[in-house]
Amino acid sequence: MSSPLEIERKYLIERPSEESLASLAGAHYRDIVQTYLVGEKGEARRVRKSVYDDGRISFVETVKRRKSDLTAEELESELDEAAYEKLLLLRDQTRVPIEKRRYMIPYGTHVLEIDLYPFWARTAVLEIELASEEERCELPDFLTVLREVSAEKALKNRALARCVPDEDEVRLGKKK
Repeated sequence: MSSPLEIERKYLIERPSEESLASLAGAHYRDIVQTYLVGEKGEARRVRKSVYDDGRISFVETVKRRKSDLTAEELESELDEAAYEKLLLLRDQTRVPIEKRRYMIPYGTHVLEIDLYPFWARTAVLEIELASEEERCELPDFLTVLREVSAEKALKNRALARCVPDEDEVRLGKKK
């Protein structure tokens, strides 16, 4: 049995103000702590604790196997807090937990997911899930896109958990 596919494009964007994001119709956010676990070769395994703007808390385990720059097999399981705490014991000690605020904004038939990280002051990441790798999606005028970063491994959350690149270098697209 295969896992569901996640197909998404990622963009580096100018960091919008939280006030402007919160004012958009249907906008919601959640604060995420994402911890990577030791996993099998070829897979990324993580647990997430999300605290939503309505106070709700969720715990999720995710296993991803990358198929291409845009597509991954993704298997997610809801957890209770005790199972989440137990899985934290399997943390990959070479990576730190990633903290971010994710804004979810309805846009046409899609949802824009804008990740605001505490380690970058002027830059954010936009993710948008698609039905296929070939699908095109117009991005809204209220966002300033610096460039697409779907294929940039250094900007995947798993890589950021190991090493956060300098914001100026990221904005210019320079490799370390």
